[in-house]
Amino acid sequence: MMCADTAVYGGAQVDSRLTCDIGFVGGYWPYKGQVIDRYLTPLLYPTERYKTKIFGNQPWGVNQYCGLIDDHDVKNLFKSAKISPNLSEPHAQVYGIDVNERIFKILYAGGFCISDNVEAYKMFGDGIVIADSPEDFAEKIDYYLENDGERITISHRGQQLVKENHTGFHRIATIMKEIGYEDESLGILKAYKDTLNAQG
Repeated sequence: MMCADTAVYGGAQVDSRLTCDIGFVGGYWPYKGQVIDRYLTPLLYPTERYKTKIFGNQPWGVNQYCGLIDDHDVKNLFKSAKISPNLSEPHAQVYGIDVNERIFKILYAGGFCISDNVEAYKMFGDGIVIADSPEDFAEKIDYYLENDGERITISHRGQQLVKENHTGFHRIATIMKEIGYEDESLGILKAYKDTLNAQG
């Protein structure tokens, strides 16, 4: 069950080494490349158009590829990048399902997400920006790079939405409730809320 890992993606900080216009973490392979090459690749040229940093466990073959990145730095990249795109695999766009983990990571870390359009992503409401096409994606990248206030407001909404509904605590509580452990389910959620309140 996809959700935010509070231990790994909490406490993200802006890191000057990772600041960029567009920050992306993910692998590249031919199947996923069908989406990446329509949405993200055109934005990489000319190379000076955007300050872009791409990390992943497979070489991308583009100048913006920066190699591997540690989990601790992933959350800081999401916090440091102005825009952290989410791009899905082709079947997710066609069938509208298969929510990927990246959105949860970006939002919990406090990043701003522009995503391709997958029906299931409506669960994030106004906490992310959805692009209906590669052209719309490019236009929205430009728009939100120029509109800091709107970008920051949306990222705060997205972070709050995930913190309040989509962490591992929420998933475990749901499972416990479904198998008849309602008191334990409520206890898990209370402990999580107490932790959040203590963090301020």
